[in-house]
Amino acid sequence: MKALLVQDLWVKRGKNIVLKGVSLEADERSILVVLGPNAAGKTTLLDAIAGIVIPFRGLIEIMGRIVYSSNNPKVFVPPEKRKVALVPQEYALFPHMSVYENIAFGLRAKKLSREQIRAKVMHVAEILGITSILDKRPDQLSGGQQQRVALARALAVEPDLLLLDEPFSAMDAPTRERMRSELKRLLKELGITTVMVTHSFADAWALGDVIVVLKDGKKIAGAHPRELIEKPLNHGVAEFLGYIVLKGRVEHVEHNVVILEAPGLLALRVQQVNTSLFKPGSCVLIAFRPDDVVLSKKPLSDVNTFTAKIEEVSFTRYGVRLIIDVGSLKLSVEAPRGPLTVLVGAKLSPGDKVFVHIPPNIINITPCQTD
Repeated sequence: MKALLVQDLWVKRGKNIVLKGVSLEADERSILVVLGPNAAGKTTLLDAIAGIVIPFRGLIEIMGRIVYSSNNPKVFVPPEKRKVALVPQEYALFPHMSVYENIAFGLRAKKLSREQIRAKVMHVAEILGITSILDKRPDQLSGGQQQRVALARALAVEPDLLLLDEPFSAMDAPTRERMRSELKRLLKELGITTVMVTHSFADAWALGDVIVVLKDGKKIAGAHPRELIEKPLNHGVAEFLGYIVLKGRVEHVEHNVVILEAPGLLALRVQQVNTSLFKPGSCVLIAFRPDDVVLSKKPLSDVNTFTAKIEEVSFTRYGVRLIIDVGSLKLSVEAPRGPLTVLVGAKLSPGDKVFVHIPPNIINITPCQTD
């Protein structure tokens, strides 16, 4: 049994169709991350699962129970009866209530006794390490503490499904990294099925057991994180994930190797492909991650090595980002400072000549689609 099953879900907000036939599923005790840009429909998807908005077509099933169906008979289970807890992007803590009262809010709505409420509040507060702040108000808390309180309020009602909307958006980078690790550990320890939506690639890859990519209200990919980044399902997905996507032409085909011509990349060799799909003269789409290319002062290989010029140099938190001109192709490459210093040199300046090596096994190619 799937903890969550969404099939062919269509949702309108006003006159706009926000979700267009979205289907996805989550296993019990897993973390499903829905990744997409702004206006992709991510928050609307959570609202539909929670019952806050009503779709006009599709199916939603939670722990084997249908909570929405447009089929006969039509089904709509109201939010308070779905056993779903939603933590919104801004946490939505009640500012006039203490931490204790915020956590107890959903439990009081269930008309539990005072003793039962206190036991549950103290239990989740201890798990999340917030027993020392139970008498404080939200405006006296840090961003990380507010997140824990919002999670405690959600977990106190013992939901079958936890929904998180951009849980780290209000945090600075160091806090964000720490809280990602803590949240994943907590969710795995509790064994609670979670659906999280985010626009952050780092958040998605840090937490997701499965990542679904949403764009313009449609699901365009869904896979294990490693599979998705190493072998995107199509070039639309590759472009969204930061790949360089080019159109090229097949020059000729050898055993397990296709040799291509592309802007700035003559005689580009690609390995590990089904060569039967590619004929000399045919059009192909080429995709590779710019961060996978290797830069050096001297050629490292006779294969897929191209002369380039550095146009811009900027230092980032993790390394050095370079804008490199390879013929008519511009690459934005970020590399760790240490390895890059060894390969290229300590001083990198605009105008410097470098060599760019694109390993044949990191390139994905597919035939161009014909109209």
